[in-house]
Amino acid sequence: MGAEILIDYVISTAAMSIPAFFLVVILSKILSSPEKRNSMMGRLVACQSAMVVIGFLCVLLMIPIFLLSSASQRTQRMVLVAAIEFFYFSSLAWLNVLCLETFYNFRGFKYMVINLAESKGKRLLIYVIHTTLVSVICTFLAELIQKAEDPPTRGMVIVGNGVPALIISFCNGFLFVSTLKNLLTTRSEYEELQNGKSLNGVLQLTPINMIKWMICVSEVSVIILILAIMLDTSLALILFLILMRQFFWGVIYLCLTNKN
Repeated sequence: MGAEILIDYVISTAAMSIPAFFLVVILSKILSSPEKRNSMMGRLVACQSAMVVIGFLCVLLMIPIFLLSSASQRTQRMVLVAAIEFFYFSSLAWLNVLCLETFYNFRGFKYMVINLAESKGKRLLIYVIHTTLVSVICTFLAELIQKAEDPPTRGMVIVGNGVPALIISFCNGFLFVSTLKNLLTTRSEYEELQNGKSLNGVLQLTPINMIKWMICVSEVSVIILILAIMLDTSLALILFLILMRQFFWGVIYLCLTNKN
């Protein structure tokens, strides 16, 4: 292992340890609360946080493996970058699932107001498969785009990672806008049936507020990541930013659910 990449690993581990620790705290808070643990949104945020923590542990385990490996420094860095990309896209895919779940729950009058009982376990399994496939496809697409130039330039790295992220962000925005549209339609139908009675006291709007703030944090983090790549910063900062984004998502969930 080259000295440069070894320093990257050591700094990365130190940089990621603090937000990773707080992510574990957030995860334990969710799992220790029966209300949050049994809610679908709580399960999804827990899965999202757990996936990022697993990514941190995987990168951590690469240190002794690469130290014992005879692979070239270039190969080691390619593997590390691919792993970071996978868990980066995985966190975005889980945000996509949160948007999809919110859209699913606000898709019509009877689902919002009557709250029909539906199986959560089956949906969770579908969501896990969805995030895994999306992460693999996005990582493959990012690597394919970057291979257009050897070695890839900063611009090609931004394009390679930005195109899949932009597609996911577009889907998240579309689902969020569609959810708001369904909410307005349902509010109009309810007030008409209840002679002008407001729907605000009937609906639980926390998921919509949560998605709104998570999308805002996501877009800000994307801008910071682009700047980090343009400035040719180390992988340590990029890993730190990914973990911090997930940390803020967890804080948003806990703040909004505890308030209620």
